[in-house]
Amino acid sequence: MRSGARFSRSTSTTARVARCEADGDGLSEWLVSSGLAMVFRRYSDRFIEEEDAARTAGIALWQTVFEPPWEYRAKRWEVATQKAPDGCPIKGNINREGERIYHTPWGSKWYDRTRISAARGEQLFEDGLVMLRSGRR
Repeated sequence: MRSGARFSRSTSTTARVARCEADGDGLSEWLVSSGLAMVFRRYSDRFIEEEDAARTAGIALWQTVFEPPWEYRAKRWEVATQKAPDGCPIKGNINREGERIYHTPWGSKWYDRTRISAARGEQLFEDGLVMLRSGRR
């Protein structure tokens, strides 16, 4: 990568997609080609050839055997859903400032302490998109 970095972003209601580049070279392509990132083939077919070449060469990530991040997250989600009331692991509550926020079973130090009160307009969500559409941040 060379200097002269540029960042651009496009947004929609369901996803944010960004392109980072330096002097016209895309950071994503460089990361995948270098074996430092993977293609999430469920959502994109960009850079598959680059990932396959890095895997064949056995560089960086491809020097070892590992579980792809999306498989790891899917397993965590499945376990959280099984443990959650009514299969809804996302807690949508209202904080002291009146903001509608949410907590997931991972990544939130407040998850276990958070209690949901339907009387206050709080609720449980089984799906992140539904939760976001409810206006939570």
